[in-house]
Amino acid sequence: MGKISCTKFHVLVAVILAAISVCSADTCSSSTVEALLAFRSAFNDPSGTVFTNWGNGGDCCTWKGITCQDGNLVTLDVEGPSSNQLTKNESYSGKPGNTLSKLKVLQTLTLKNLQFSSKIPSQWSSLSDDLTILTVNNCDLQDDLPNGIASNSNLQTLDLKDNSLTGDIPDKLCNLKDLKYLDLSYNHLDTGNIPDCIANGGSVTNVNYGHQSNDSGDSSGGSGGNGSSSSGNGGNGGNGGSAGEGSNEAGLLVQSKVVTLFLSILCVAVF
Repeated sequence: MGKISCTKFHVLVAVILAAISVCSADTCSSSTVEALLAFRSAFNDPSGTVFTNWGNGGDCCTWKGITCQDGNLVTLDVEGPSSNQLTKNESYSGKPGNTLSKLKVLQTLTLKNLQFSSKIPSQWSSLSDDLTILTVNNCDLQDDLPNGIASNSNLQTLDLKDNSLTGDIPDKLCNLKDLKYLDLSYNHLDTGNIPDCIANGGSVTNVNYGHQSNDSGDSSGGSGGNGSSSSGNGGNGGNGGSAGEGSNEAGLLVQSKVVTLFLSILCVAVF
């Protein structure tokens, strides 16, 4: 067999690298797709803007609001329109996602402006072990804040502001040893007995539980720790996912350049 030229050799290697890149691309598992579509099916999305391209075939890692790393869904960010963007007959009501506990490596869950009008499901006590950020704003979550939410032991951010939660702030939240940011403002919680970890000087350093309202429209409560902060913390997980993707792409680029350099040296030596 005759010798091939360096140019042809480089082309062959480029094709091989491209094939490797395609094979290693993020791809949702069938169980992840099933859990996401079950979550989607519980919603009324009249304009089709909240769940754009969900269920239209293809890899769910490309669906709106989803970030994957190494084929695993790590960020789910679903945001409905604000009230001033809705027309009179539009509604984005749905259920709060009993199947989300099936997303086993989820790190960040952000749900905003989705009218659940429901209590927090018991399945949310067994979300992913990797979950560090849970943000649910303006979704009309009702009833008590369950102790089970503290079973998500690696939570660093818990942002449940602007809902309809009632009852006491549970002491079980103090079991979340990594929790640094807590926002329970704009609910209907009883702030007469605040857990020690949330009160001033507690282990949760960034706390807001103010603007609690009763049925008469009175407000009470305040801030603990280092005071209130915006809920923007909840969105950091999405950025983390994007950063992870950028790191993977950068790694592939460096790897490709190293291989190309090696092949160039090899060609000079052989040909």
